Amino acid sequence: MSSLDTVAEMSEAVAYLEEQIQRTNAMLETDQHFEPEPMEDVQKLLALAVRLYVANFHAGQEIPIFSQGHGVSATDVMIACTRMLEAVNVQLFELGMFQTWSNHSNH
Repeated sequence: MSSLDTVAEMSEAVAYLEEQIQRTNAMLETDQHFEPEPMEDVQKLLALAVRLYVANFHAGQEIPIFSQGHGVSATDVMIACTRMLEAVNVQLFELGMFQTWSNHSNH
């Protein structure tokens, strides 16, 4: 598979996710019964995105985690981070120690 195929697939995935976000928000705003889409593909995409971001970080790329105009709120980040830490059985205290003892934080 060429990188162009990969870029096209990523663009399709982004478009699909944006469509699902709009659908979900519309359903929640109208108090309609919400049936979530299966999340397996989103879980795979999130895991791959995290791993790719970290690989580039270790390669010396200082890329902001989100692009300009990303639309991600502080609450979104806190919920996602909390769930990711739970998924890998890491306590918030351990994250603080990791940031203190390593060079993987922004200070």
